[in-house]
Amino acid sequence: MRSGLAVLILLLFIIFSYRNGRNLLLLASSIVVNLLIALFSIKLLGVSIHLYTLAGLTISFGLLIDNAIIMLDHLNRKSENKISTAILGASLTTILALLLVFLLPEEDQQNLAEFCIAVAITLATSIGVAIFFVPACYSLLFSRINQQKKLPLKNLRTQATWFKRYTRLITFLNQYKKTVATALVLSFGLPVFLLPAKWDGQNWYNTTIGSEVYQESIRPYTDKVLGGALRLFVRNVYERSGYRTPEKTRLYVNATLPHGHTLKDMDQLLQKIEQYLKTVTGIDKYITHVASGEYGRIEITFQQLYETGTLPYQLKNRLIAQSLDLGGAEWSIYGVGRGFSNSTGESLPNFRVEMRGYNYPELEKQADLLAKELLAHKRIQKVNTNERLSWNEKSVDELTLQIDQLSVGMQGITPLQATRALTQSSQTNYPAIRLPFKNEPLPVFIQPADGNQFSTYQLLHNQFWVNNISFRLANMAQLTKQRTANAIHKEDRQYIRLVAFDYYGSFQFGDKYLTEVLDRITPQLPAGYTAKKTSWGFNWNKTKRQYSLLLLLVAGIFILSTILFEGFKFSWYIILSIPASYIGLFLSFGWFDFYFDQGGYAAFVLLGGLVVNSTIFIVNDLVQLKRSNNRTILKIVTRKLKPIFLTILSTCLGLVPFLIGGQTEVFWFALAVGSIGGLLISLVFTTLLLPTLLFKTTKH
Repeated sequence: MRSGLAVLILLLFIIFSYRNGRNLLLLASSIVVNLLIALFSIKLLGVSIHLYTLAGLTISFGLLIDNAIIMLDHLNRKSENKISTAILGASLTTILALLLVFLLPEEDQQNLAEFCIAVAITLATSIGVAIFFVPACYSLLFSRINQQKKLPLKNLRTQATWFKRYTRLITFLNQYKKTVATALVLSFGLPVFLLPAKWDGQNWYNTTIGSEVYQESIRPYTDKVLGGALRLFVRNVYERSGYRTPEKTRLYVNATLPHGHTLKDMDQLLQKIEQYLKTVTGIDKYITHVASGEYGRIEITFQQLYETGTLPYQLKNRLIAQSLDLGGAEWSIYGVGRGFSNSTGESLPNFRVEMRGYNYPELEKQADLLAKELLAHKRIQKVNTNERLSWNEKSVDELTLQIDQLSVGMQGITPLQATRALTQSSQTNYPAIRLPFKNEPLPVFIQPADGNQFSTYQLLHNQFWVNNISFRLANMAQLTKQRTANAIHKEDRQYIRLVAFDYYGSFQFGDKYLTEVLDRITPQLPAGYTAKKTSWGFNWNKTKRQYSLLLLLVAGIFILSTILFEGFKFSWYIILSIPASYIGLFLSFGWFDFYFDQGGYAAFVLLGGLVVNSTIFIVNDLVQLKRSNNRTILKIVTRKLKPIFLTILSTCLGLVPFLIGGQTEVFWFALAVGSIGGLLISLVFTTLLLPTLLFKTTKH
């Protein structure tokens, strides 16, 4: 539906822009040929035709028109300059941006790989169509028609008047070129707002930027003035962004019971919720997962008629009321609106180190050594050497008996003998023997009659005997209560132990200190033992890698521009259009409070390849001139304004149908919002800032 709407909008746009019948026929035929070749190429390469592929073809429909429009405008003007280089460079930069998706991790590519392949193939075929097919059809359709019709005198006067006004504006801006450049930089923003309040060990920093005067009186203003659109985006948008999956509306009901409950207990609890769900009209299905006696979940989906209405929100509120009546369990209900949770459990630490090894006692010893190193920092107060591996796992309290080996030895016994004496008085957890019964081994437990009543007081103060030697543990051991995980984890024959702690200060400094400790501890670990940092959710290294690819994109476009135009001079102007367009993306999300997901990142990549096209078309004409003055520069810009405006507008119109679903639409809405905002700001850069930077200052 959206693909058809996008095609309809673009066709109406072409008809409105080109009222000449032959021009319309030429553009329509080039689009049909381009799409047929693209579909054949996609089929030949074995790319699957699905939702993402069709969306890619829809977006590329607006892009492939661009090359045909540029070539048609060039032919109508009968310009002597070569346009093929510009079309080739403009399309290759966009294809380069799209192919960057294959440098992302495999789990991040998902269906985006085929989306990018579809767009890249369509653009690649549009190059051949624009360079070969359009000129051939043009010569066939317009061979006997003189396109150089003289304009009426009134139109010529209007053009001359607007050209004079445009020249005055650019001349005025040229007088303040440094101010314009500074305004452009500040509009994008400097990352001064990311500077920390304090820097441990750096006195010069703490007495200047970290001083109370700067932090309280100066920083609120400098962050806003110098931060620009980047600060607005990072503070208001990026920090609450996330990855979303394009799924149906769902409600999740999570239940957690205390340690020690059975699968039957959890099943009986969730059945009470199921009995209520059976009475609700509009539910498509609900699936119950009973993972253990401590954790269970119900996943609810809705019928298509109800999933976009008020039923999910109403049902969530009813389930909250139901859960409050079912005491003894912790509930978490989320999926639409603000999530609900009545959990009062402890939070998970910010920093985690996963340690692995083949011997559990040795792994525990190494975890204690790491904890000792971490506790040397004054901002780390407590380290848990046996933290939970997941949110669903519950912590338990255990009593640990620490025997003083020296005191036991002075009694003439060993710690092993003392431990055996304890087991003879307490309840055992393991069978002493297995006897055959009906062809199956039957475990037999041997324990004292009063083993169930054996208390911690009796453990410390009762008298025990070993080889006619009596002793009391109160004199030689200490019983302590510790919080620990309720399971021992093992993977690939290696035990897993989690060392976790909170750092009271900046996350960056805590991460830096943890890295230093691990660099110092890791070489000292025994063979077969490892220690590495892990994260609960946000992966900074992964995010850093994604956005570092944008720098690779800029470098690739710079090299490509240098090769096409045989010099570095104009490549800098082409590259400058990329950060200028990002201002529009920042403001689109920051001002209108739209949600930023993986579609927003795709908009970053797509803009990097699209916005340079306008600059490339202008630079192409400048390069082919041996000498150029200010008047020539402005003539070239004004001649290219119409095709540049039409190409940008056609691309924006092709993205409009993806705005219909609102920001609840995963990926496509963020892609459309970011791309449209960046393309509109790039139009301001091309028409005002670029000619100002290209303008040559005359010396008096």
